[in-house]
Amino acid sequence: MVGFDDLVDDLPELVISSKPSGGLSTDEVRFGEYEGEDVLVKYASGANDENNLLKGYRACEHISEAADFRVPEPVKLVVEDNELLAIEEKVDTEYPSRQDWKNPDFFEQTVHRGVEILNEMHSNNLQSNIKESGLMVSEDRIEQSMTKNLDLLSSETNEDVYQLCREIISAIKENGFERNFSHNDFNVDNMIFESGRLTGLFDWEKCGLADRTRDIALFESAIIDEYGMFFHRDKVESFREIIRQDINHSFNPEILRMYRFFQNAVAYSYISNGQCSETWRSIGTNKEIIRHRKKLIDNRKQGIKEDVQAF
Repeated sequence: MVGFDDLVDDLPELVISSKPSGGLSTDEVRFGEYEGEDVLVKYASGANDENNLLKGYRACEHISEAADFRVPEPVKLVVEDNELLAIEEKVDTEYPSRQDWKNPDFFEQTVHRGVEILNEMHSNNLQSNIKESGLMVSEDRIEQSMTKNLDLLSSETNEDVYQLCREIISAIKENGFERNFSHNDFNVDNMIFESGRLTGLFDWEKCGLADRTRDIALFESAIIDEYGMFFHRDKVESFREIIRQDINHSFNPEILRMYRFFQNAVAYSYISNGQCSETWRSIGTNKEIIRHRKKLIDNRKQGIKEDVQAF
């Protein structure tokens, strides 16, 4: 794993600043300004978070060389006592408006572009580049991430949904999967939009060797389950078909449905807990999306139970 000293040696042009006197809040994300331009500021603390920040930066470095989609540009390191506390990244993004999402042409274009990014991210070229770099360790990012959400699920959903999500984790683990480089947080808040077009992804700190089917499920849950079902219910299946036809690798449809159900339950829990996404806050209300997500969970619960039992 690359260390802080290596990063400084490789990036002498970056401005290195000390921690602000007001301190940094763990896991805080905000937009700031650097030389008159907007930058995304990510804060972290502790060795594990530092490693994730370094890993996220290194991933972006390799992606920018091997893929066509956009990734953030680092502009500043924030350090104290040789501990990396934050990487400030320049992110040029214009989140779509409610009117954009209601436009079926914009929506279809976004689905197509999302699939293109997934195919590039999961391509043999990028996978080989990442694996040969030694950047990624074979860690179970998926079980870590999903298990971490169980506490929130237990407090914000009913017992039936909570237990079903526990069974989903077990079923996926028992089924096994090929580990490939994955983003692991492919949602609308982390997408880069420029001039009305999806062009890339940021927030790579959760990337790792994991099941790429989960990336597909996260994208489908974020775009089609959330915005598609809300604004284009009559066209949803045609949008799903774009994903099914254009994804370049095979996947287990039952596993995909499990991931999507779990993500819908997590999204519902976050929103119920008052944590509405930045993109949704700009186009709707918590009340709208809570009602929408709950309906998705209720409608799919029985089918997912059958999928889990089949494993």
